Formats: sequence, C-alpha cells, structure tokens
Amino acid sequence: MNLNVLVPENTLESTALAAIELADHVELDLTLSADGVLMVYHDLTLRASSNIASLPQFADRVRNFTGVIDENGNEQTIRNNWMFNDLTKEELQSLGVVQRGVGIRPRLFDGNLKIPTFAEFLSQVHHMAYGLNRSMGLVVELKNPYYYNTYQNISVNPRFMENLVLATLAQFGYPLTSEDTPRCVSDQDGNAPVPCGHLVIQSFELPSMQHLHQVAPFIEKSMLINAGLLPLLTFQGIQDLSGWISYFSPWKELVYTGILAQIEAEGIQYNETMIDEMGGFVPPQ
Repeated sequence: MNLNVLVPENTLESTALAAIELADHVELDLTLSADGVLMVYHDLTLRASSNIASLPQFADRVRNFTGVIDENGNEQTIRNNWMFNDLTKEELQSLGVVQRGVGIRPRLFDGNLKIPTFAEFLSQVHHMAYGLNRSMGLVVELKNPYYYNTYQNISVNPRFMENLVLATLAQFGYPLTSEDTPRCVSDQDGNAPVPCGHLVIQSFELPSMQHLHQVAPFIEKSMLINAGLLPLLTFQGIQDLSGWISYFSPWKELVYTGILAQIEAEGIQYNETMIDEMGGFVPPQ
C-alpha cells in the first residue's frame, strides 16, 4: 500500500497514517543538512517538494550545480534550484513540504507539513508502536551518501553519513551487532519499552553498502540497482552480493522489460567483454 498519494512522503504524518493502516514497513529517505543533521527527504533539491520558491528569505539561495552525485560516478546538472545541503536544519524545518505533482495526488496538505529529522522520525515510529502495540519495520535508504559526505570533514570521517545513520539507530535502541540487546523505547510515552521493528538499510552506492556491512554486519541490507550498475546485474555480480546482501532490488524497468532493452532505451555504453566474463546479464525471469 502506497499512502504517499494521500499525504506527502517522508513526513511524520504519512508515517502515522501508515502505522494506523497497519503497514508492516515504512520506507524513508535520508539526506544531510548543511550543519550535518540527518533529515528525512528524498531529493537533492528543494523546489519540487517544498514551498521554498514562495519564501522571499531564500530567494538569494537559488543556484546552479554540476558535479558527481554518487560513488558510481554519475554526474548531474541542476539549474535554478535550491540544493538541500545548502540549508541548515533550522532553515529546512522552516519550509513547508508540498505534494509531488504526480498524477491526481491531492494537494490538501501543501505547506502545512515539515521536513523531519531522522531522530524525529524514529521517535514517531516508536510512539506509534507504543500506541498500537505493534512494531513497524523500517527500510532506511541513504540518498547520495558520496555527495553529502564531500560536504563534511571527510578527512576525519570519510563515511560521515553512514556512521551517523548507525549511531542514530543505536541511540534509539536498534541492535547493530548480534551481541547487542534491542532496547527501543518511546520517548513520547515516558520512555516506555517498545519492540524494535525489522530493520533494512539500502542504497544505490556499493562502497557505502560495503562499509555499512563491515561495521554493522548484523543489520540486513538491500542493494538497490539501476542501469548504471550493470556488473551487479550479471550472474557473477549476483553471486558476489549473495554472501552479504539480504535483498537484491533492481530498478523495476530492468525486471519488466529486461536489461538489454533498458540499455538500448537509455543509450548506455558498456564493456561487453567484461559483462560476458561475468556470465552475462541475468534475464528478467
């Protein structure tokens, strides 16, 4: 069930609605503010999913950007927009979230909901678990960790974002190793104990996922795969991942239309010899 058609995604309100509807899991996207706070938001930019364009105090913060946005080497050009990581947590939470202009999604809540921090999101999940007497699993996606890490002091902590995600989960009682005891509580309900929900971490960036597995092997992981990660779509690629990845999550077009059809549609150039040496692409079926 996708409740984002009713309430904008990644908000506390959409999470509460998902819990009331007895969702087994909720998926959230993590980004970083300018002052290094984990925020729950999807995009690198703010125009499409917030009301920033209507707020005169941010008019001089609009800019262009061209650069590498992930460890897969993908480059992106952004024009006339506000970069998420240019704003501090306080500035980001002064914005109002708006519904994406997709299909017939209602715009009833536009401008009235806020961008939550990861800590606020976890607090909400635990509050709903306490009220409903049932846990709700989390599927936590790290969005563009390479990009966000480059704006932190990576000479001291090159995996700033990944390590902060793990530290926050540990702070809220989620076990990171098999020796850890789950100790989730609802801080909104007098620190009453609640069951820690099933936890999965995911990303499109393989080095980021490898780091997370190295420091927190107990947490289940899902490898997100698009057409830019062709070696992972081979028989050898799947075999290499199978030793430590719990879930293999290819982009839906790769499953429905096939990898070669997607390559042709996007005009992707790739090393055919290398792909053949890795056993060739796995067919959709």
